[in-house]
Amino acid sequence: MEPTKLCRYIADNKRCPFAARCTFSHDKSIMAGKGRDKKSGGICHDFQKGSCKFGARCRYTHTGSTQQASSSSSRGQSSSRGHSSRGGTYTGFGSDNRRQSSNNGPRKKWNLRLTRLATRSRAALAEFQALIDEGLEVLDDDSADNKQELIRELGSDYGLIIIRRIVEGELSSNPQSFALEAHPFYTKFIRLVSHEALSSSLMLEKSVGTIYNIIYGSEGTKAIRFFERIIPCFENTNTLRPDIRQEGLSSLSSFLLNVIKFNSDSLAKQSFPEFLRRIKACCSKDEEYRDALGMLQEAEERLNLGSNFDLIKTEEKKKAQANQGPSHGLSSLEHMEVDLPGNLSGRGPRHDNDHEAISDIAILPTTGEITSDRNNFLPLNVVGARHHLEGIYRVFDTQFRLLREDTTGPLRDAVRMVFDRWSTLSNPAADGKKGALKKRTIQTEGGTFIRMYHNVMVSEIGYSQRNGLSVLISFDQPTPVNTYPELNKRVKWWEDSKEFQEGSLLAMVNEKKEVTFLLVSGREVRATGGSGADSRSLRDLASSQTRASITMTLADPGNIVDAGRMFHSVGQPTARAVLVDFPGMLFASFQPVLKCLQNLHLNPKLPFSNWLQQSSVDEPAEDILPPKYLARGNVTLSLRCITKDGSDLSFSHRAPPSIALLREKTTLDEGQSVALLAALQRELALIQGPPGTGKSYVGIQIAKILWANKRQTGIGPILCVCYTNHALDQFLEELLDAGIPKIVRLGSRSKSERIQEECLNLRSLAKMVEATRSEKQVMWQVKSSLEEIEEEMREICMKANDLHKEATLKDYLFRRYRDLHDVFYEPETDQDGWTKARNKKDPKYRYPITTWAHSEHTGGFRFKSEVTGDFLSKKLGPKIFQVCGEYRKLMYNSWISDMQEDMADEFLAHARSHVSLKQELDVCYKEKDQRGLEGVDVIGVTTTGLATNSNLLRLLKAKVLICEEAAEVLEAHVLTALLPSVEHAILIGDHLQLRPQIATYGLSAESRQGVMYRLDESLFERLAKPKSSGGGGMPVAQLDTQRRMHPSISELVRSTLYPSLKDYPTTAEYPQVVGMRKRLFWLDHRHFEDSVGSDDPTNTSKTNTWEVDMVMALVRHIMRQGVYKSKKIAVLTPYLGQLRILRKRMSDGFELILDDRDQADLDLQDQMEEAEQGASGAGQTGKAVETKKVVRGKLLDALRIATVDNFQGEEADIIIISLVRSNPKNICGFLKTSNRINVLLSRARHGMYIVGNSETSKHIKMWGDVLNILATDGNIGESLDLTCPRHPEKQIIIKEADDFVRFAPEGGCDERCDKRLNCGHPCVAKCHSTPMHDSTNCMERCPRQHPICGHSCPKRCYQDCGDCLEPIFNVELPCGHVQARMACYETRSLDIFKCRFKVEKPASWCSHVLRMDCYQDPKDVFCNKICGDLLPCGHSCRKACGACRTKSAVQQELSVVERHPKCSQKCGRNFTTCSHACNNECHSGQDCLPCDQPCTVACSHSKCPKECSQPCPPCASACQWSCPHQEQECQLPCSAPCSLIPCSKRCEKKLSCGHQCPSVCGEACPSKDFCKTCAAPAILEQVVDMVMFETYKETNVDEDPVVILPCKHMFTVSTLDGQLGLSDCYEMDAQGVPVKAKPFAATGKDGPIKGCPNCRASLRSINRYNRITKKAILDESTKKFITEAHMEYQALCSAVQNMEIKLEAALSAINRSAEQKLSYFKSNPETNKLVHQLELHQKKCSENEQPYGKVRGLIIDAIRKRDIPESFQVDNAAIQTTCTLRAKSLILQFDLVRVTMLREALRKPGIPEEHVEKSRIFLINQINRAKRASVQLIQLASAAESRTVLVEGGIYWANFSMLSIQYSSSVDKDLEPEEKEKKRLAVIQEQTASLENCLAMCAALPGTLGKYKERVEKALRLVKGGTFYVEVSDEERKAVYAAMSVEFRGTGHWYRCENGHPFTIGECGMPMQLARCPECGAQVGGQNHTAVDGITRDTEMESAFARLNI
Repeated sequence: MEPTKLCRYIADNKRCPFAARCTFSHDKSIMAGKGRDKKSGGICHDFQKGSCKFGARCRYTHTGSTQQASSSSSRGQSSSRGHSSRGGTYTGFGSDNRRQSSNNGPRKKWNLRLTRLATRSRAALAEFQALIDEGLEVLDDDSADNKQELIRELGSDYGLIIIRRIVEGELSSNPQSFALEAHPFYTKFIRLVSHEALSSSLMLEKSVGTIYNIIYGSEGTKAIRFFERIIPCFENTNTLRPDIRQEGLSSLSSFLLNVIKFNSDSLAKQSFPEFLRRIKACCSKDEEYRDALGMLQEAEERLNLGSNFDLIKTEEKKKAQANQGPSHGLSSLEHMEVDLPGNLSGRGPRHDNDHEAISDIAILPTTGEITSDRNNFLPLNVVGARHHLEGIYRVFDTQFRLLREDTTGPLRDAVRMVFDRWSTLSNPAADGKKGALKKRTIQTEGGTFIRMYHNVMVSEIGYSQRNGLSVLISFDQPTPVNTYPELNKRVKWWEDSKEFQEGSLLAMVNEKKEVTFLLVSGREVRATGGSGADSRSLRDLASSQTRASITMTLADPGNIVDAGRMFHSVGQPTARAVLVDFPGMLFASFQPVLKCLQNLHLNPKLPFSNWLQQSSVDEPAEDILPPKYLARGNVTLSLRCITKDGSDLSFSHRAPPSIALLREKTTLDEGQSVALLAALQRELALIQGPPGTGKSYVGIQIAKILWANKRQTGIGPILCVCYTNHALDQFLEELLDAGIPKIVRLGSRSKSERIQEECLNLRSLAKMVEATRSEKQVMWQVKSSLEEIEEEMREICMKANDLHKEATLKDYLFRRYRDLHDVFYEPETDQDGWTKARNKKDPKYRYPITTWAHSEHTGGFRFKSEVTGDFLSKKLGPKIFQVCGEYRKLMYNSWISDMQEDMADEFLAHARSHVSLKQELDVCYKEKDQRGLEGVDVIGVTTTGLATNSNLLRLLKAKVLICEEAAEVLEAHVLTALLPSVEHAILIGDHLQLRPQIATYGLSAESRQGVMYRLDESLFERLAKPKSSGGGGMPVAQLDTQRRMHPSISELVRSTLYPSLKDYPTTAEYPQVVGMRKRLFWLDHRHFEDSVGSDDPTNTSKTNTWEVDMVMALVRHIMRQGVYKSKKIAVLTPYLGQLRILRKRMSDGFELILDDRDQADLDLQDQMEEAEQGASGAGQTGKAVETKKVVRGKLLDALRIATVDNFQGEEADIIIISLVRSNPKNICGFLKTSNRINVLLSRARHGMYIVGNSETSKHIKMWGDVLNILATDGNIGESLDLTCPRHPEKQIIIKEADDFVRFAPEGGCDERCDKRLNCGHPCVAKCHSTPMHDSTNCMERCPRQHPICGHSCPKRCYQDCGDCLEPIFNVELPCGHVQARMACYETRSLDIFKCRFKVEKPASWCSHVLRMDCYQDPKDVFCNKICGDLLPCGHSCRKACGACRTKSAVQQELSVVERHPKCSQKCGRNFTTCSHACNNECHSGQDCLPCDQPCTVACSHSKCPKECSQPCPPCASACQWSCPHQEQECQLPCSAPCSLIPCSKRCEKKLSCGHQCPSVCGEACPSKDFCKTCAAPAILEQVVDMVMFETYKETNVDEDPVVILPCKHMFTVSTLDGQLGLSDCYEMDAQGVPVKAKPFAATGKDGPIKGCPNCRASLRSINRYNRITKKAILDESTKKFITEAHMEYQALCSAVQNMEIKLEAALSAINRSAEQKLSYFKSNPETNKLVHQLELHQKKCSENEQPYGKVRGLIIDAIRKRDIPESFQVDNAAIQTTCTLRAKSLILQFDLVRVTMLREALRKPGIPEEHVEKSRIFLINQINRAKRASVQLIQLASAAESRTVLVEGGIYWANFSMLSIQYSSSVDKDLEPEEKEKKRLAVIQEQTASLENCLAMCAALPGTLGKYKERVEKALRLVKGGTFYVEVSDEERKAVYAAMSVEFRGTGHWYRCENGHPFTIGECGMPMQLARCPECGAQVGGQNHTAVDGITRDTEMESAFARLNI
């Protein structure tokens, strides 16, 4: 059968992921006929705006004229759904940021003119000129709202019509050329469409693209003709004024660039290069044309790339084929053969990720790339080397490929190693525990550490809005965690571990050599409820000893292959897989930069590209021009902000101040003055600052100048960029000190408290900026679509996790194999409509598919050849049950695989839509953020943070970039920082210090191989190097005066690197280092490093224990001088291993501070060592490895220890250096480069001490020069020369660390201290400093005596004597007790001595007796005995007595205040609807929640499956009670009271013992244990007759049989008949035997359900008393029904109230486009759902759904089927009608709300009449239907005597009647006016009488109906001509719905009023106050626990069966 339903993917114009397998139609034509009637609601307005998310499923038509659609779109887009606010502009914090009103007048005027001109066939040129002028006025305005709306309208159909007419030359008299008078118009038109507002908005990029697509035309014909006409106007220099010509050429250049940018076909057109050449020829090289020339250069680069790329491919391929492989023997780089990338290679692409364009390369390595045996293409980064690209494109390509190799190359090599060693690495248990751990922690050949986790399985997939596709991955617990049986040990290990930190990058590798890169998105160490080893339930790391789980997400969310692999892996443990972790590798640290480089390659909008691209040596040098913003109009800057006294000083690039004047008026030295002027005079400035010269200070001064002149220059925010967060925080703090207030810091959270307090971040800034109307509209629409897609994605993931569930399989077969579905799931009814009898508990009926699939069926037929699951599924059909188990599994697995593939495809289709929509939403937020950032002064960001926020920052108009420490920043990072708007870049750094850090040594300029790649060469260094060395040859301003180092120290770098470096005079005045003979010294030694002799080639971090000891001793010596605080001393070393040992050794004696980067590196190294220790000891000790953590102290009082690389930019008074390296081969290691040596030697201010082997270093040129300088001054030797400040003549020579202890143990010398201590004793310490002497403690015995007692002090001299502690024995205390021992000082104050003897005293605040110490006052003792007071809830207080009583001072007297805490006992109140009690915590004053325990109602057939609080479904099975003494069995259903008369004769059956049964006839026979003959004495002695108190033995069971109850108690029939009141149910004869059933009436007795007289156990299984027990069950069910119905009613009341609020909000949001809103009031998903719920509630409350109604139906059915004589009449009064009436009333209330809102919506202005008429017909139908329902409700309420509903019905009837009158003109068209008026008056008269009757009822019953009085009066005013709709307040609305709610209690007692309406009373159960029935107003309640007359206890309510004569 052909499908008749259209596939929803095809309907949405998307690709169906199921393709040919889809069970729905892909033919849109099937909707043509069906859609006509459906789509009669008008034109779809979303379609008119551009796209409709519902596609072909939309209920509105997608047709209509283009112009109409455009017009509607323009009108629709001018307002936001649900929003009418205008956009605001952020003006910077600290200023008034209230919403700014935007003037919409010019834009509206422009829009009207646009519409008018577009709809006219012809118009005058003047009108078009006015249109352009008005458009420019709007774009030049500050209103973002107006700009966005104008651009959107310009891209609409009307706007495109105008553009098309202008471009095609319709306005010119000669289409082939422009007349002179029209020329100004066209130049303004070009300025309009090339305005910067169009290019600065990402949100409107599509609209702008459309504009330029129209301009371009088919094959570019329109654009070519336009340029041919416009360019000659500029080539004729005599026709235009110079200023108009310059402005026009600038706009024309931008116009040409945009045409090329938005139309890729233009790259192949030969006309555009010619146009570019002609425009360029029109521009002179004056400063006024720099903007135009810059845009033309960018256009030229784009054209060159497009025209040359194909040629490059062909030529390079020919060369590669002629020369297979590179030839390194060639002498010239330009002739060196290079194996180019992708298809340019002669051997073809290397793998699937080898492409010519970097934009096509996946950032993370693919599986093909990992397994490829060919190396990736790495371009040589030297001038003259061959490359397939030129210019700036080559720079992007080179930096991307090299940076990618540096960051992802180690990942690729590590995974490749796992592939190669798979058999061993994937098997963790091959070599035991130690071997397993070694396989988990591995170091690759390249030195990269990886960790491995084994037996990985994808447990679950899901979706989150933040991370997209999330994957729960489980794996084996790593060693040593798997050896910890204790949970707390596992938790501590994982909490301390750095593994699986959020954001960490891992790779999942399986045995198929497939790799998927993942990011950790959720790390839970111990999840609630996570326990056991089941992978599907385990969700954390520590719960299980054997398995752990982590939540991850795809590193590349758009990777289709990875996502599909995850779907196929869910719950499939078949393929062995491992997780590979890369410690320290943060994906977020390199991915944004690489991504930004790819975007730059696609859109190379980069300033200074002529300087940034590599240039050959022979190219002439160009002068660097001043910044454009300074050159325009020769701007003059005020320098007053940096002068000493605030005097005037100015700067212009044509008249800069002299160096002498700058030095005189500012604090700058000569070098700093030169640098400042150079920075202001050059658009790209390099400032080199040698160590200590104040380059950061110069940067701050430049920033101050630019900030102070910001308003004049219009530079926007200053962008300050640093490489690290630490450097950024320092620079921003200095800017704050300089007085720059408005600073925003982007990126991660700052660790500086000051930055956090005084600077804004992007999130807080965004809250201060309001979105525009367009943005709000897009946000609302996109968020709605995103929510729908996200919900569908979650559903797909849920299905994927439950593939093997029956419901999922059933749905799949229904969609894919319908015939198989029908085989498994046969219809429940046969052809005649009879229901088939089935055992629903049988698995083959409940789970037919899974039961069939897992059946081990061995028989059945087989196929001769191999078959597929799909073939079998289509072939077998009903024969599916005849195949063997092998084919069943084949088919089942085929279905599972097919479902996984379908779900993956469907998920990815949604994911692509989601990504697109998310990007659209992000664009809106970025537009909003952009406006906020435009108002700040400074934006601080790291290079990584800038790349991450690239899309946002590239929109900014930030014209100045200051890059601090630029020489430490990779070139790729600086390139991403150069925003398109930047006109002035200032790079500050020193390329002679440290280079940027990279991971791959083979790419470094320091390695032999890397010298050709030079990845660690910064842009600063490349530009600063002379062209002869391959650099840019740019001028560099070098600072020349250092203020840090003592001249003797600065000489080391001056003589080697900075010959012009000068010392500031104050540096020569630095004091000598105390305790040291020399301030500069190299301690030369020959002690080898620790790794000498080790054969481990991977040990790259070196240590030297001898140097550690020497450095430790030297630090202690200097610290003991008492002069230097900890912060003044720093210890440096080049190796992390040495740093680690120093940290451990110094952590005991000093408080250390580590650089964050050092700490991270040490953490990583610690993890590796922990793993090795765990391998050797995990199985022995079973304890976690503990790592001693360093305490991070404040910088003011902490010793700094760091590696050399992480100390650049820092300084200290004293620097102590451990060089570490000392080996026979004299390998210098890291310190062989001059950059690191420079940093190392330039950190000290006062003194520097180097510990190292000079033989290892002297062969390095710079080290050799340094050693010569040191040797010349005698500053190198094998021993340190110390000095004693107190004995300066004494010579102290130190060669070993122990020598410090021998010769200077206390920091002085080995002489004894000759100073006397303050106590008079001599100092016994060695010579030490004064601070140490003052802190010396005298250890002599104290010579003092206590003055009162004369006892000697036993303490040391330095200690305080304090009180006398001499013992005194047997002291009698005032209380009479004798203290065995006391201290001397205590005997002097016996009255305050605390006697500790235990005594008993009565408590002062309660009646308890307490045991306490003798000295204690009972008032002060806390009574910890149980309180026991009776609480208001009725429970006794179980808290401590002292906790319930507090002392309070009232009128200066202490009193006890009792404050019992909240009762925490179980409530214990009995439920009214069951036999259970409330088990919740005590909630006095609040009603109990419904009983949630399982229902206990059961019969011989089944058990009630519901909760106890829900009404039980009656059993429909036939009653099984029978008696041989009666003519027939019971003919009624089990749930109905039986029709049999209980038999009182003894049962005639035999027990198993052979004796006659002692029980009564009709009951189940007991076991032989109850035989009257065989029973045990204990049974026989039981009392069974409660009247005569006879035992079982004494009773004659023939006359009075016994009944054995389920509880094993037994009683005689006469006893139980009397106890249970059998005579109330049956007419009895003289002997008390029942002879006839009475009507099913109530017994009239109170109390719970009757049970066993002894234990109250249930009697439901005793047939004799079934009328009693079944009545009780029906009673309980009725109570449950009423309670549940009222709870559901209250919830629906709240839902209707909330929906009314939503509809009112929607009503207030309607504007001129209100026709879009009408459908919302007629029908929307929310209201439809609520209507459905109300109708279900009404149906549920109907009489047939009530317990009595259901049982009545069963009885009637039994009568009809079994032909039982009809012996009774059914009375409808047995059914509860109140619930039904209230349900009907609530539906009418909601109808009134909906009708009212729709009526008000129709009254809004501006709605087309056709929409109003259609909605009016709908409204009239709804009103008439509701009016009829109101009349019916009144009739029903009157019959039921429900006055509340009667009043409500009257209110509804009046409202709907008056509405009907208002719209009667549309219905009563044929009536004469007189008849219409007569009809109207009759209705008014009728409604007035009805409402006055309602008012009378309200007055008569004010307590019950008074709450309706105001509503009735309001309706009466409406009838008499008042306003129909008046907006109500929240309080009024709450009052309306509160009046409609009636509360029924879950506990307490039930009663009826005199009219039979039920109600409840809580607490004791009897009424305490008078009230009225909530239904009819009859008096209810009572006083003093006595009910008023007419009130009946509702043991009678439940007896509604009294009217069923059974």
